[in-house]
Amino acid sequence: MTTKPKPDARARLAAAEATVARWRKSIAQAEADKLRAADKGDHQRVVFILDKLERLKDRLAAAEARLVQVREGLPKALRREQATLAAIRAGTKLATRVSAAAPAVQARWSAERKQEQVDQVKRQRRGVKAAGEDGKIQHGRKEVPDPWEPGARISVPCNMRESPIEHMAARKRIDGAQKDAADRYRMLYERSQLGPLRAMDPVKEKLDGGGAGEAFSDGLMEAARELAATNKSLGRVAAALMISLVGEGLGIDALASRYSHLSAKLAHGYVTGRLLEALDHLVERWGLISEGRGRKKITGTGLISVSGPQVEHDFLRPARLVDKLMNVPGAAK
Repeated sequence: MTTKPKPDARARLAAAEATVARWRKSIAQAEADKLRAADKGDHQRVVFILDKLERLKDRLAAAEARLVQVREGLPKALRREQATLAAIRAGTKLATRVSAAAPAVQARWSAERKQEQVDQVKRQRRGVKAAGEDGKIQHGRKEVPDPWEPGARISVPCNMRESPIEHMAARKRIDGAQKDAADRYRMLYERSQLGPLRAMDPVKEKLDGGGAGEAFSDGLMEAARELAATNKSLGRVAAALMISLVGEGLGIDALASRYSHLSAKLAHGYVTGRLLEALDHLVERWGLISEGRGRKKITGTGLISVSGPQVEHDFLRPARLVDKLMNVPGAAK
């Protein structure tokens, strides 16, 4: 569907003047027709033309009023159009500068990335480890929403070992929908846990009627309710895993080491598998688009059968801490 462009102020003025001229010409023609009909003695024609003249004069008066209105608003309309054109020119100039600078920025990022790789090889040859090469930091890039262009995404540098989810996403072990589900769960966890801990001084005197403010906002309580409902849908075992791995960012190896009755390889695989099941459950719960392989959905029984039925969350964290995040006052039942 296309729309006609809105005419500018000068075009509207020209159109209004043309309309007035057209009605004046029509009135002049009607006056001439009236005189000819009067000379012929056609009184019926004369009456018809007089009625037509009345209608034409009314339309001419409306056109003249419109012309006066357009003339009075012309200066303001011209200023508004000039401001719009100036903004368009400034935006075009900025877009040109950004487009011109984009190759240079991309080249600089590529050069920095290549230099980092060269430095890493040199350090490895010398046996020297830089900060983060002990497994806590892994430089990489990820796609994030573009703050300047809605709907677009840009690539930014990041620490791929900042959390197990980032590391698994970088290694393509989880798909985009599972990554989105993990990010949403982490957002709920951080908002519900860190919201009340805002920096505030309860003993500080009020200034100009100000105060410490409410510790629990509506958004915070809504996040806590959503987190509680999500944890209940996951079940105690999966909720404990999500809290440790996604909420707190605990490494999979560190969590797997708590299963002392299992071998390291078996415990690592078990934790990873249950994490993938939990993420699949959240993808289905929140209606995200899944691109990954079909996996068995989580049951939420809270038991494992690797070496016999045992209460799994006892190996992960105290049960009361999981219960605290599954039973928030006012949470959905």
